[in-house]
Amino acid sequence: MPRLLTRGIAAQLAVKALLIKLGIEPPRTHNIRSLLSLVVNRLGGNVGEDVRDFVSSNRRELIILEDSRSLGQYGIPSIDRDRAEIAVKTTEAVVDLVRRLWSL
Repeated sequence: MPRLLTRGIAAQLAVKALLIKLGIEPPRTHNIRSLLSLVVNRLGGNVGEDVRDFVSSNRRELIILEDSRSLGQYGIPSIDRDRAEIAVKTTEAVVDLVRRLWSL
């Protein structure tokens, strides 16, 4: 579980780093969907729509990632293997998205 928690934190911090690069003070939240909505608002246009589409098409997976992070941090019973695998893949997708947006 600690690795899963670390991955969830990595995704969150990647988006927060992007927000800082975009000149936005990141709010104190673990909610990756909320953080990505700030990216959408800042970037706008086609790029903003691409991020909005990412969030929309990965909504379920992002919720699993956010829940996994909270469960790991606050010591609530662990999640099953399927949800853990979804959280890992979703973290990778979020970090890949941030990498693509970084050069804009």
